[in-house]
Amino acid sequence: MSQRTIPADFVRRAAALAASGGFDMSIPLAAAGITLPMLRDENARLTADQLTLFTQAAWQLTGDELFGLGAAPVPRGTFKLVCLSLIHTPDLGSALERMADVMRALPGPPPLRIRTGESTTRLQVVIPGGTKRCPQRPRTPPTVCSPTSS
Repeated sequence: MSQRTIPADFVRRAAALAASGGFDMSIPLAAAGITLPMLRDENARLTADQLTLFTQAAWQLTGDELFGLGAAPVPRGTFKLVCLSLIHTPDLGSALERMADVMRALPGPPPLRIRTGESTTRLQVVIPGGTKRCPQRPRTPPTVCSPTSS
């Protein structure tokens, strides 16, 4: 039976954005056994356990469920409350709309924008104070990410 994996790019982007906010993400990466060469490899995959270890270590480092990316720190347990508000929604579209509503009521999490098309839906996280962008396919460590203006 194959184990499900996550693209390393997911962690690379989170680490790069947190690093651009002044956090040294080497500790969460090391705690999860994630190396810089893994983050540079566009085909690298991580296990769910690695993602969990990285996330928990990043939470501990930043004291924030969003790794320091929101307008204010997001206390531990916020994501759980958001999920509980979504549990009885009838479909994915309703869940996304409710999540956007809940996020607006919480201090800290960035607002979400939902754009529904004929065959696709786009969920955009709006990072206040300018958009932080990371290169699509980097060949450098996660600390290269820097804020840019929209």
